Amino acid sequence: MARYSLWLLLPPEAERAFRVAKRTADKALKGDDFQPHLTVAGAFETSLEHFRRICVDAIHTSEPASAGWSVAPSDYELGETYFQSLYVRCNVSQGVRFIRQSVFQALGVPDTDFIPHISLYYGKADAEARRKILPELPRPIGTFQTRQFSIAGEGDKPMSWEIVLELPTM
Repeated sequence: MARYSLWLLLPPEAERAFRVAKRTADKALKGDDFQPHLTVAGAFETSLEHFRRICVDAIHTSEPASAGWSVAPSDYELGETYFQSLYVRCNVSQGVRFIRQSVFQALGVPDTDFIPHISLYYGKADAEARRKILPELPRPIGTFQTRQFSIAGEGDKPMSWEIVLELPTM
């Protein structure tokens, strides 16, 4: 079985802004190519169809989001929990947190600490190399609304993910 994650995608203007930061990081740190995103829940070893049903149910039962779910980026941070990373920490609306909890509950997996963030780099660069490029990165944009979720599947290479299914917007 493959591993899948639920991603909240960025609207076009936010995606373009974070793509600039991602390209800068990738060029300096030799990062893998993936779309800037906010991982809501993952990575779960399950079938795509089973995971899709769980995610769609969780999204449908969350707070009404006719305008979208709110994402408020703050600043760049370095992560070292599972791998070397660079991301922008975010505050998200309660509906996003509800969706995450619903997915974990439906899969029968204990929820872990949730640090909402927009992923920009995964790789092997040490903290000093990642810290060195921070002044080159553009200031994160302000709060935005988004309505698009997708399911990403793990790629062939370690730490590589690609969108395998876009979920219907609510």
